[in-house]
Amino acid sequence: MIGLSIAAAFWLVRRRAMSRRPSSADTLEERRRIARELHDGLGHGLLLIAMHARRLPALAPQTRPVAEAIDETVSDILGQVRTAIGVLRGGRPRPVRGSAAPLSAQVAALISGLPSDAEAVRFTVRGVEHQVSARIEDVALRLVQEGLTNAFKHCRALPVRVDLDFGGDGLKVSVISGTGELDDQVHQLGGYGLLGMREGVVATGGGFECGPLTDGGFLIRAWLPTEERMHEARVSGDR
Repeated sequence: MIGLSIAAAFWLVRRRAMSRRPSSADTLEERRRIARELHDGLGHGLLLIAMHARRLPALAPQTRPVAEAIDETVSDILGQVRTAIGVLRGGRPRPVRGSAAPLSAQVAALISGLPSDAEAVRFTVRGVEHQVSARIEDVALRLVQEGLTNAFKHCRALPVRVDLDFGGDGLKVSVISGTGELDDQVHQLGGYGLLGMREGVVATGGGFECGPLTDGGFLIRAWLPTEERMHEARVSGDR
């Protein structure tokens, strides 16, 4: 009798859990809702920023370089938002395409596009640079981008150091931010940016570490495998 009661209880719990699972229709509707919020909220806000930036040169001609940089950045972000909205609405994600420029040149361009504080960023390339896959290139650039964003947002003491270390079995990317006191938000390590970086790196089969340094500042470091290593990992995983 007790056994039947326990079995019945498990069955009831399982039925209730299954009844709370969203259906495919509910999931699609939720994704469409998120897509609408991205389009209406973030998209509209970015367009307003671009419009205000375009007015700056008429008010103060010396602001033209800054206004153009803002406009270009907003246009790039809007393109990424449109891609995300398309995926949420059920479209296929665009394949990652690599740039014709070397990774080091793209990182240098990313740094040069920063505000005047970019002069405090020290960029170093170690080893002999070799071509990396489009996927690794994309992950590396996003890691540097997020690392610089965190540095200027949370670290109260510059400079920032960005390193690309090319080795025979992969690429090591490091961003070391500041030498002084950090915001409490960084110590909590709870931001979605850091979580997204870790997920992107791990998805390639690489390794990721981040955290405050003993002498002050904050470290973000990733090891990204070569295309050959990624292929070997996929083959071994299929066995």
